[in-house]
Amino acid sequence: MGQSQDESWRIRKDGSRFWASVVITALRDPRGNLLGFAKLTRDTTEKREKENALTKAKELLELRVEQRTAVLTRVNHELRTEIADRERAEQQLKTSLDQLRALAARLQSVREEERTSISREIHDELGQACTAIKMDLALIGRRLTKRQTQLRAKIDSAMRLVDSMIVTLRRIASELRPRTLGRSRPAGRT
Repeated sequence: MGQSQDESWRIRKDGSRFWASVVITALRDPRGNLLGFAKLTRDTTEKREKENALTKAKELLELRVEQRTAVLTRVNHELRTEIADRERAEQQLKTSLDQLRALAARLQSVREEERTSISREIHDELGQACTAIKMDLALIGRRLTKRQTQLRAKIDSAMRLVDSMIVTLRRIASELRPRTLGRSRPAGRT
């Protein structure tokens, strides 16, 4: 059919430039003989400017998307790092709390052992010493004559004091570790 298309800058009669779409078509008679050419020139400056603006906007948008993606990737990495750091800190805190609980339990156990030891020592050593003193006082009391009333009164007073001391020792030992004595010693034994 014989047609040519071109786009390029053109100059108007007033000297101003414009972007033109030019179509040149060969005109032929019914037998196919060339009669001439028809030239159609369209001012597509506005269309080209819009396309250029659209291309620039697209490039700018792609650049912004790329920049935003880089920022989001960096922030995502920082957040993952912070989360990992917090998880490590929480694990360390949990480990420290477990160790602290174990230490507190051990300390309580040591305290109980010490109280048990002190309780037994009070009960066994001091209780036996008081019982021995009471037995010695009873022996001395049996050997006194009826005329030694003042000395007998002193021995009776000393025996009441020893009985009071035994009750106090039992109470102290019981307060220190009442279950230990109840399990390890029969009732009524000093």
